Amino acid sequence: VVSTQSTGKIKKEPRLSVSRPFQAKKGSLPFGLKVNIQAPKKRSDVRVMLPHNPEHEKLLQTKVKRLLPSMNSTKGLTILLDMALQTLRNIPELVKDIRVVGSYLKGTLIKSKVTADLMVGATSTLSTALRAICDALSPKTIENFELTFGFDEAGSYVWVADAKKNIKVFVWVFAFPPAEESNSSTEMEPAVTESEKSKGGETTTETTTSTTDPTDAAKAQQVSKSRMPMGILPASYFSHPTIARLSWFQNQIDSNYKITICLFKDIRNRIDEFKVLDSWHLEALIAYSLQKISAFCPLSQAVRSVFATVSSGILLPGVDLLDPIKSSERLFASVDVDQRHKLTQACQRILSEISVENKWDAVVGSIEPDQESELPTEPKSQDSIDMS
Repeated sequence: VVSTQSTGKIKKEPRLSVSRPFQAKKGSLPFGLKVNIQAPKKRSDVRVMLPHNPEHEKLLQTKVKRLLPSMNSTKGLTILLDMALQTLRNIPELVKDIRVVGSYLKGTLIKSKVTADLMVGATSTLSTALRAICDALSPKTIENFELTFGFDEAGSYVWVADAKKNIKVFVWVFAFPPAEESNSSTEMEPAVTESEKSKGGETTTETTTSTTDPTDAAKAQQVSKSRMPMGILPASYFSHPTIARLSWFQNQIDSNYKITICLFKDIRNRIDEFKVLDSWHLEALIAYSLQKISAFCPLSQAVRSVFATVSSGILLPGVDLLDPIKSSERLFASVDVDQRHKLTQACQRILSEISVENKWDAVVGSIEPDQESELPTEPKSQDSIDMS
């Protein structure tokens, strides 16, 4: 408000108009947008659904059908796994725990690697357990199967395969030698001193009992505690990362989670930048990427969200994701920094192709007719197997 002295009148200036933020109301949404009026309070719970192309969705579904193992391979793997389980149950004096783990149990098998994994806890030395399990499996025969057997002490596993159907079962052995039956190391032992005394041509032995050194007794107790009693597995076996990750995996409820993992396993086999990621990296990364989208979104949106997450630089140093099982450890600590940069650039390139150019060649690759897979190669160690 301004007062002028010449006229004595009060002149009112117009006020500036302030634009208010749009408030969604029922029945008044522009451009056909779908907005949830009763939005959750936490932003982390908000999930969005983007428009998708039905042609891309059909292309991805066709690719998934080509990736899955044939019915013949899956049935043969189940028969082979049942035979291995029954054989291991028949040696209870050695095998104390048997667990089915890996892609077979999770439902993420692809035809390029039709394998099943068994995790076995044995109360014996590693070499003894490997030979005993291999000897128990060797005489077994299955009709219409060409079985071969073997074990690798360096990798701590026994394998049984059928070269005809190109399937293989790995038995991963975790051996824990039992404690010795005698517990004399923890008790006070008498100290015997011999002194020869010639008394009429006879030799007598003089025995005296003395207390052992307390420090030696404490060391003996520590050694005894480090070895488990007969038939009992240590707690470290049941807290193995494979068991914890399997329990975490089974709690994922997204409808596209398993299918997306199968697609990215195929991408890892074809694109060099993705080969630095193991199965646990893929599972945790895909689960993190699918948190921000609808649980029932199209498959194409789920795949795009994974590329978008990596393209944002989530793998680069300083923005590392934490392991969902061990929150104090980084998820991609085993991946080199240079490899993370290359993987980020590859995802940015692929994201640009599918979002701008509508090209899904890098994601889908070549869709070939159904073929039988080749016999899976043997891993080098327990870290190489797809148990996670």
